[in-house]
Amino acid sequence: MLNKVISFIAFLFAVATGIRSLVELLEVPGHGEEKKTRCLEILGIIYDAYCSVFECPLQKEKFLAYCSAIIDIIVAFLNAVGIFRSSETS
Repeated sequence: MLNKVISFIAFLFAVATGIRSLVELLEVPGHGEEKKTRCLEILGIIYDAYCSVFECPLQKEKFLAYCSAIIDIIVAFLNAVGIFRSSETS
């Protein structure tokens, strides 16, 4: 049981790391909602591919909700430290 918990936590951290890279890759100032939609579409495709080979630890809806929250946190952080600039501050 503990191994499954540890594996699940590792999975979530790996996803969060991948999300940050994806957010930075798709960065286009002033197009936040479009970028988020594209990120979630790509993550949905990755989820489907992963689940076609391995047992999925989450339902797709929960996975995408987690990803959406992580995207919001990452973008808010990058805006706060000045790496990204929101369209209101440009």
